[in-house]
Amino acid sequence: MNGPMSKDKGVKVPPVKNNVMANVKRNGSETNLLLLGSTFEGQWQNGKRHGLGVEYRGRWTYRGEWTQGFKGRYGVRQATASSAKYEGTWANGLQDGYGSETYADGGKTRLLKIYLIIK
Repeated sequence: MNGPMSKDKGVKVPPVKNNVMANVKRNGSETNLLLLGSTFEGQWQNGKRHGLGVEYRGRWTYRGEWTQGFKGRYGVRQATASSAKYEGTWANGLQDGYGSETYADGGKTRLLKIYLIIK
């Protein structure tokens, strides 16, 4: 890559590493075409996705909260070609246990996080 921006089919795309755009300090709300055809519409803080946003990536769409570049707190990840989805809590970009998973065949699972306290 030459400089902080590279050209991809006529669109300037900043390089992304660990969900952070190199050499770009973004704040506010924007729509950005990211690597591999992924698109993000939403809020940024200090160059990271932070606040509310929507990510379109391949066959999946995520709508919800972002925390320091990662899916965070609450959101919905849904397939674009079927009824498969997860709606619930997230931590550090991963499903965190409280929520509902719907499979492509319509089956549903409720997920609960259980804490054991041993004395």
